Amino acid sequence: MKAEFAKLNGRDGSGSVSYFIRFFDESRPDAFGVGECTVVPGVSAEYADVAAYEAKLHELCAQVARGESTDLADFSSIMYGFENAITDFSNGCRRLYYNSPFVAGRQRVPVVGFARVAGDTEASVRRVAGIEARGFTSVKLSMTDGDCAPVADALAAIRRQCPELHIRLDANGLLRPDEALDFINGLAPHTIQCIEQPIAAGQLEAMAAICAGSKVPVALSDELAGVVNPMAMLQLLRTVRPHVLCVKPALCGGFSNAVHWLKMSAQLNLGCWIASAGETAVGLDALCQWTAMMQPRIAQELCLDGAAGSHHSSLGLDKDTIGRNPVGVAPDCIGHFCLDWQQ
Repeated sequence: MKAEFAKLNGRDGSGSVSYFIRFFDESRPDAFGVGECTVVPGVSAEYADVAAYEAKLHELCAQVARGESTDLADFSSIMYGFENAITDFSNGCRRLYYNSPFVAGRQRVPVVGFARVAGDTEASVRRVAGIEARGFTSVKLSMTDGDCAPVADALAAIRRQCPELHIRLDANGLLRPDEALDFINGLAPHTIQCIEQPIAAGQLEAMAAICAGSKVPVALSDELAGVVNPMAMLQLLRTVRPHVLCVKPALCGGFSNAVHWLKMSAQLNLGCWIASAGETAVGLDALCQWTAMMQPRIAQELCLDGAAGSHHSSLGLDKDTIGRNPVGVAPDCIGHFCLDWQQ
């Protein structure tokens, strides 16, 4: 077996960076299994040194050619892509990663709509009202800066306009520890489903204090990135005591490690959902197939709108659900990317 990787260029405005890994038999190079390695600069610790990251990809390809393993414990995103590429190759290189009614077009996964909440209250209300009009019953709002007052005003206006909508707020770690709790508790009258990552990751004592005093459920997402040791995972949850886990397999060591977070959330009676991390339609397809096997009843955070390659994907939205066209072989949207494969 051989392996190659390529970087998808031209995603400067997406907030994420994508590499692809593909596995193939030299006798049939056109039939390959592919997986996407999605990194979020500033969150994915393994991407702090881009040269070292790409060196690990070169090492992986060389080890695959030799039939040897590679230690990917500190490279969550590469593990994510590696798992998907191997699964696709094993399943016949058809982009059918996980067999389920979802793959056959007989199951759909509930999802949230996505919008930014910024200083312009009227614009924020229009965006959210538009999402509700499309049939979404849940929305995830993302803060773009740490200015709390305009966000609080916008949320109050959105709640007046959309009284039945389930609202999640992603603070993106933008709040200061000394102001976060007052801001969060001020949102309680607006019936917010949760606030995600209120302060930057790595401040465990401050995050624990926020979780203990918050009147709104607190979700961890970036805090989970790169934590792959089960004992360290359990220690994190016991220290911080969050109310919800927002699990992004691309940041959490792939599907094999994401399963540990899901099991721990069930054991500790925490809320939990799966989230994408800015994948292209290639990685999102694999993520949706895997998520569908969990048969989720609450809205998951799987973002198709704006995903690179989405117009050439089998995935599609219908109101507040995402599904897959029942085709024998998925339209291969990776073929529409200009990729320079290397070993």
